[in-house]
Amino acid sequence: MKKIEIATETFREHGHLIVCPTCHRNLTLLDKQLQCAGGHVYDLAKKGYVHLLQKAVNSDYTKEMFTARRDIYTQGLYQPMIDRIGALIQRHKEDVRELLDVGCGEGSHLASVQRRLGSSVGIGLDLSKDAIQKATDFTGSLMWVVANLEQLPVQDDSVDVILNLFSPVNSREFSRVLRSDGFVIKAMPGPDYLQELRVRLYGDHIDPLDPTDVIENFKKRFHILEKEQVYDVKTVAGQYIPALIHMTPVSWDASVDRKEQMLHLTELDVTVDVTLLVGKPRS
Repeated sequence: MKKIEIATETFREHGHLIVCPTCHRNLTLLDKQLQCAGGHVYDLAKKGYVHLLQKAVNSDYTKEMFTARRDIYTQGLYQPMIDRIGALIQRHKEDVRELLDVGCGEGSHLASVQRRLGSSVGIGLDLSKDAIQKATDFTGSLMWVVANLEQLPVQDDSVDVILNLFSPVNSREFSRVLRSDGFVIKAMPGPDYLQELRVRLYGDHIDPLDPTDVIENFKKRFHILEKEQVYDVKTVAGQYIPALIHMTPVSWDASVDRKEQMLHLTELDVTVDVTLLVGKPRS
């Protein structure tokens, strides 16, 4: 089946979870278009996603960056993190029906978690059209949406779990769309996150990353049910070093010379140090 055909079936079954960004009424799929009672219409693109962003947003995140991330993800660099996220969700909720990823990027993480959980549907939202177009490589019980992450186009009290992986927290909107027994999985860089890459790009004087402020801000808005660190070191082969450089904002301020020196490496051990938080909104 073509992407549009698979997406049509998924949006037909689960499209009611999405709301109109203009009037906030429920959307219904009719003839490959999402329509609301207010008369607003949004086409389902041939690649199998819907564009609900009402005005263009400038971003430093490029199509090449999302392609680089996909290349790195397929090498398993973040698999231990994904495995722990899946285990944490299953520990706190046996039956996950609706899974929402806010800031889903090119979709690898959501697709992997949704497949592991066997949830009814995974909804991936991102500001970037390039990211969502790349995400449509993953089909099945997945809905990909270009959307405003400040005003989520999602029904009230409609999702079981929100994934918030390396993205800003929107506590008001998260609280609105979560069911009463729902929760957020927050992922943030730990002190040694990508430390080998950072040393190569900026020298030995780099400081450890400090997630303290992010954790404290999260605690103000959510009850912490569980906190866990994922710490893993994997070897990235030389052919994937360019993708490693381009996949992350870590490299944005590095000199051209430093980046070019890295291209001569035959391999590089890379640390993925991630802090995971499970949180329920404070009432």
